[in-house]
Amino acid sequence: MQYVQLCIFAKMWHVAQIFPLPRAQAQQLMTNCSWFLWQAATFRVPVTTLKLSKHEGGWGLPHVKVNCETLLCNRVQALFRRDGTVTSDHLTF
Repeated sequence: MQYVQLCIFAKMWHVAQIFPLPRAQAQQLMTNCSWFLWQAATFRVPVTTLKLSKHEGGWGLPHVKVNCETLLCNRVQALFRRDGTVTSDHLTF
């Protein structure tokens, strides 16, 4: 899980601040992460259980689509607030 968090998701969080993540790619990424985590396991825990916090018995797997949308919205809001950027100049009338 640590590899998934540090290597796969970390790169995606940076890209998500610039480009929106389509739903199909988010589902494919979660499928790939699930396969990586459970590749030879006989008993697989559902992804919904893995998304629970560690205190609730899960692994704290983030919800990829929601995190990507949040990062993109935060980035756009930061650009709106900063004076002199193309985004803030374009939106002010």
